[in-house]
Amino acid sequence: PDTHSPYAFLLEAVAGYREFHTSREETILSGVEAVDARTFRVTLTRAWPGFVALAAHPALSPVPPSASGADFDAEPVGNGPYRIAEPWNLGQPILLERAEVAAGRLPPIHRLEFDVYDTAEAAWPDFLAGELDIASVPPTLIPEAETRFGEAGFVTLARLLYCGFNLTREPFEEARLRRAVSLAVDREALAGGVYGPLGEPAAAIVPPSLRGHDPDACGGNCEPDVVEAARLVSGLPADHRSFRLQVIASDVGEQLGETLAGQLDRVGLDVTPQLLDEDAFSARLKAGTQEAFCLVWDADSATQQGMLEPLLMKGSPDNHSRLQNRRIDTALATARAASTAQAQVAAYQRVERIALQILPLVPIAWFRSHVVAQPYVRGFRLDPLGMFDASEMELEPEEPGPTAGPSLSP
Repeated sequence: PDTHSPYAFLLEAVAGYREFHTSREETILSGVEAVDARTFRVTLTRAWPGFVALAAHPALSPVPPSASGADFDAEPVGNGPYRIAEPWNLGQPILLERAEVAAGRLPPIHRLEFDVYDTAEAAWPDFLAGELDIASVPPTLIPEAETRFGEAGFVTLARLLYCGFNLTREPFEEARLRRAVSLAVDREALAGGVYGPLGEPAAAIVPPSLRGHDPDACGGNCEPDVVEAARLVSGLPADHRSFRLQVIASDVGEQLGETLAGQLDRVGLDVTPQLLDEDAFSARLKAGTQEAFCLVWDADSATQQGMLEPLLMKGSPDNHSRLQNRRIDTALATARAASTAQAQVAAYQRVERIALQILPLVPIAWFRSHVVAQPYVRGFRLDPLGMFDASEMELEPEEPGPTAGPSLSP
């Protein structure tokens, strides 16, 4: 409670949370207990189907007291099946070795080496030569690589490009304007034109790779309808038909801004893209001085909750639209309190549908991963966070050795 962590709500169903965090009657969180050196027990006050997945949130990662030291980044300590083999320095390969103390089945691969490349194009020749076992695919080669190496590394990620509106500023409190913007956007043309094979048009917030994806979440608000958008714009005051659209400065950011401005111009909106460097863009979000803006956002967990709560909950540090809506906050609380997985899925779908009627943000595109593994790498599978579980993989090279391990290109 002393740090006012924005992620404290992640523990709200843990026994003793209210006494420790809210009323401060207690000085420790009673629902957590280190049973022994390898066992951590959490007691919940109610059934919480998504808690196990939520425990993977970075804010809940178990770390030793030394984590606050300056050297921890070079040689971090975790609780997974692998550990750092030697201190890491910037620009050097990351070497991991099997943690013999890990609970459960030991991973078949003894050692991992992550080689650092500046681009996928730089790593690709080494992958084709057999020097790398896993690598990212250059975007221009995705169709060929997917056919040759399989689909396990091509997944719709929990990564959303959206355009948001600062609801505390004019003219963005006007619901007709927000709906007109959403109806004016041709997501198919934008995703393909700006991002090529990496982009996938988004007509929802939760992507199809996650449980609970609702293809009808937008209720028609995300389907292009230039006529209806123009009708809505015609009913707006003249000074509400122009605004700046803030994007992060880059070649892609410039193309995104120009493409959106062109699509919105067709319905009578005069939109000026404003390119900001990352520091200036982040400073505006932190200060709450952003206007309309486009942002690529990555979820911390591959769940409905991970996609929806940070963007929509009052007070969330990722709620850059400054949305404060009692219906949504109540619906989010209901979803968190659901006692079964089925009920929770339905409750979060209701949250998403409410949000996409209000449209504090307009979903534009999701992104696809583009990673492949050599045919002898068994058990490789990418999840919607773009990660794979190396402890589930095995190598079947021509001459396997007892300490063989893959080289990977992050």
